Amino acid sequence: MASSPRSPAPGPPAPLLSVASPPSRAVGTTGDAATPYQDAKSLASQLPGGMLLTYRGLGHTAYGRGNACVTEAVDGYLVDLKPVSPDASC
Repeated sequence: MASSPRSPAPGPPAPLLSVASPPSRAVGTTGDAATPYQDAKSLASQLPGGMLLTYRGLGHTAYGRGNACVTEAVDGYLVDLKPVSPDASC
């Protein structure tokens, strides 16, 4: 059975309610039809110490697809908690 593209939810996503947590990194893909880039920006801004890595490309995910810039940035955070600059992009 064929599936139809997901329709965006009406209005902006609900605000995230988070408890104290270590800084978090979000990766947003500018050409992601399933998860709009604006949602990744919103998520990062709501997380305590939230950081956004922008992947300028197509597809639903950026990590694990062979882009060395994304892999190094995400692995650097997961292994060494290396922060990303506010304007970081790949």
